Amino acid sequence: MSNLTMDVIALCAFGTKIDTYGEKRSDFLTYAQKIVNPSVRVWVLFLIVVQFPNFLKWTGLSLMDPGACRFFQAAVRSIISRRQADQVKHNDYLQLMLNAQNKTLDTSDEPDIDGDKSEQIYGPIDANKNPIANKVKMDVTEVDVLASSFIFFAAGYETTGSLLTFLFYRLALNEKCQRRLYEEVSRFDGDYSYENLVKMTYLEACIAETLRLYNPLVFNERIAAEDYKLGDTGITIPKGTFVDIDVWSIHHNPEYYPNPDRWDPERFMPENRDQLVPYTYMPFGLGPRNCVGMRFALMEAKTAAAHLVNKFEFSRTTDTPTELKPQKMQFLLNCGEIKVGIKSRK
Repeated sequence: MSNLTMDVIALCAFGTKIDTYGEKRSDFLTYAQKIVNPSVRVWVLFLIVVQFPNFLKWTGLSLMDPGACRFFQAAVRSIISRRQADQVKHNDYLQLMLNAQNKTLDTSDEPDIDGDKSEQIYGPIDANKNPIANKVKMDVTEVDVLASSFIFFAAGYETTGSLLTFLFYRLALNEKCQRRLYEEVSRFDGDYSYENLVKMTYLEACIAETLRLYNPLVFNERIAAEDYKLGDTGITIPKGTFVDIDVWSIHHNPEYYPNPDRWDPERFMPENRDQLVPYTYMPFGLGPRNCVGMRFALMEAKTAAAHLVNKFEFSRTTDTPTELKPQKMQFLLNCGEIKVGIKSRK
């Protein structure tokens, strides 16, 4: 699944077509894997930063692989130079950033999201929906363009691939759920436009439940903007404190999710969403600093899942594990190799 998401995000983020399934290994894939599979150097830095949060600021070092950073910076600069020389505009994320830099950003062609009920599950997708308040309030520099493009790429590659892998694994183990999902996606006869995808409530529920059970990011981090008193505990979190949020434990807490280790999409069906306890579901974080690529990731996952479930049937094999065990020493959730059976429906 990671190869699929690599092709998608390279095209949608940078307007670049790469063939990760071809015989020649793509440099994009090589360096992307260096980001999601950190070296010993990165792990040592990470452990230092846990104890000394300002260490990176003091030293100018980065948790990202230096070679990968240089590669993607050079790739983005090359794409920008080519577009400026050809004076051709593209319909992708990088072009949006360039338009913002040139103050020519136009959002008039954005799709109507009135039918999108994702906010009932994930919280507000846009922190501020006032178009005037959402105007760019500062100049967008080349560094901003490079950094935003890199973050968008790094955050959307392995995470969405993991989500799809876990989703198809669960569908292979749950024939009844897979049949119900197939009945829903097949009604649209391959027309998986944005407007049709938001109508697929069971697909939404399957993805949401997969993110609860196997959230790619097992913890989140915030910095206290001001001193904060924790109710009547007598504990005060000082301003500037790094706060780690154990998303994994919250998502698996039986107080919020009965029988938490069971994969049950019904939890997130529209008629059951009022039972969700606020602030107990945060696969993309919450509030104005949630994941910048959340909407893109959800649409990518829904589109891929709809197409694949419509064309293929997933089943358990003798090599399919009955239980997944997360591996240690990973920034992202990793349960090792997962094998399922795949058969064409036609």
